[in-house]
Amino acid sequence: MAKSKPESPEKTIISGSGQMMANDICNEISCHIDNPALLKDLIESNNDALVIINSDHMVFAANRKFAELLGYEPDELSKLHVWDWETLFTPDQIKQSVNTLDNTRVNFESMHRRKEGTLINVEVFGQLFKKDNDIWQICVCRCVDEQKKKEEEIQRYQRNLYETQRIAHIGSWELDPNTDEFHCSDEMKKIWDAEGENEAHILDLIKNKVHPDDDKKVRLAVQESIKTAVPYDLEYRIIDKQGRIKWITSRSSIVYDSNGKAVHIYGICQDITDQKLREDERSLNEKRLLQTQEIARVGTHEFNVNTRELWWSDELYKIFNIDKEQGISPEKYLSFVHPDDKEHLKAAIQAGKEDYYVEYRIIRPDGEIRHISNYVGKHEYKNGERYLIRGTGQDITERKLIEQENRQLELKLHHAQKMETIGTLTGGIAHDINNILGIIIGNTELCLDDVPESSPAHSNLQEIISAVLRAKEVIRQLLTFSRHIDVKKEKINIVSVVNDALKFLRSSVSATIKIEKQINVANPFIIADPTQINQIILNLCANSAQAMESAGGAINVRVENVTVDHPSPGSSDLLPNGEYIKIGNSLAF
Repeated sequence: MAKSKPESPEKTIISGSGQMMANDICNEISCHIDNPALLKDLIESNNDALVIINSDHMVFAANRKFAELLGYEPDELSKLHVWDWETLFTPDQIKQSVNTLDNTRVNFESMHRRKEGTLINVEVFGQLFKKDNDIWQICVCRCVDEQKKKEEEIQRYQRNLYETQRIAHIGSWELDPNTDEFHCSDEMKKIWDAEGENEAHILDLIKNKVHPDDDKKVRLAVQESIKTAVPYDLEYRIIDKQGRIKWITSRSSIVYDSNGKAVHIYGICQDITDQKLREDERSLNEKRLLQTQEIARVGTHEFNVNTRELWWSDELYKIFNIDKEQGISPEKYLSFVHPDDKEHLKAAIQAGKEDYYVEYRIIRPDGEIRHISNYVGKHEYKNGERYLIRGTGQDITERKLIEQENRQLELKLHHAQKMETIGTLTGGIAHDINNILGIIIGNTELCLDDVPESSPAHSNLQEIISAVLRAKEVIRQLLTFSRHIDVKKEKINIVSVVNDALKFLRSSVSATIKIEKQINVANPFIIADPTQINQIILNLCANSAQAMESAGGAINVRVENVTVDHPSPGSSDLLPNGEYIKIGNSLAF
């Protein structure tokens, strides 16, 4: 701990005029030492404690003031030696000092012992004179206890001021704006790197140390303050001897005379460099935190259990897409939570656990749904009760979408694996059926050679061959499904394919169901796999026939040209613009 350095100039309790008066008294008394009556009057008329000491260093005479000073009765004083009350010197020193003093006048401070033993601070003015060739003394004494206390208070104040300024890095100064007379404290010199400088030159040194970019601001502030009588309070930079930049805050107070003229300026100056560095570091850390939260899409929140005040970081307002100026409350926060997730979230909050993690959805003001994860795990307690809850909220929408896509990919993979297994099995069966169909069609063709065309059996055999050929096409589709063969697209006449499909359909549906067609196409040719088109028509109509099997009715198949020149409403896979053929059906019961 640094030692304080308050100045403590020596004080003269008895002033110059007081010393002259004491000297006159001593001269007058020494002249009447042999006149007891006059001597007594002279002594008692003195307002100060006065004592005459003989060559034996004993009290020859003293006034009542002196007796009161030492706490004795007047008649007790004649039995006292000087060393009975004087504590500064020993008896031998007292005897020797009187015999060796060159100057007949002395002025010193000492401590006198009172009758009851207490010590008092006194200032002594003494004068030596000779009586019958012996050296006698006349002493005027004043108690200076109160002055000593005031001096000690001043010194204590100076020490406290010095230490306060040193610890707080605050310097004080005063300036006469008319003469530029300048005085400042030690800490002021230290702040301005002016220790050891002549005080007469410090003002110029200070002016030259102000940062060039701040010099004009400082000068204008001082001038404006003097002009308007409003104390200035500003921050600015200075440059020390090593070229380092310091931050300073300075305040002033101005004294004016009766004519309104500034006659004195008092001020303080504080080194706030460390504070500025901490502020810059804190600002940088806050910026980093905000950037980190923005990148991670993580915000922080704080809830006061007692006041029910809710605080959000900037990022949480961004996540919820609401204006920070509007503020947030627990009720407003819950209003954004998806209706299907509110009870789930409330249950997690009301469980009262020290920490918890919960995921839920919110609906932003624009209607967009976002997924949020909320972690609460930091608390503060007062008197054993939790009153502050802190946590984080993170936008996990992208993660949820990725998880959903991964689940869909897993389902597709599982489906593909299942389809691959089914396809392998189907491919094997399809090949076996094809072999059987080959035998059927071969034998049917042999039968046709033996049956005349005029025979009804001939047309029946033709139908068998047509059905077998269609069956082979179905088998080919099964092989296509199992990836054993490729789909073959070619130019086909859609009208012929529709007619063939309907002809086969008539022989397979109930007689109570009529099959009608409306074909209205200008250009019947398309690029497609004829077997797939045939199968689509058969499936479409077979489903319709199944629906009306009991009641009967009519299936109307429509084939028509359409032109697509804009996206189809509600379609996820939009057709390119162009000419198409549309196949549809309707039911009439």
